[in-house]
Amino acid sequence: MGKFCFAVLVTFLFLVQGCGEIVTPGVVVETEPPGATVRVGSKIIGKTPVLVPRKFIKDHYLETWTVDISKDGYKTYQTVLNQKKGTIKIPLEKK
Repeated sequence: MGKFCFAVLVTFLFLVQGCGEIVTPGVVVETEPPGATVRVGSKIIGKTPVLVPRKFIKDHYLETWTVDISKDGYKTYQTVLNQKKGTIKIPLEKK
């Protein structure tokens, strides 16, 4: 019975670890229209909507980070952020 209780406890702890705080695993970048390319420094993160992973931001070792967002037919958007979680929404301007 003791091993069974231990196994149940370990399984329970494994399943609920991190549930005390709901944290976004990075910053989600959304654009209107979607499908814009997101770069942080020289690294392409992906097309919007896209998650910039917290690990990438953390490994950047800076309090702020520069994001470049580009899409054919639209002006390139560049901003400096200090946000580490949540969502940013950016309306793109046509050229």
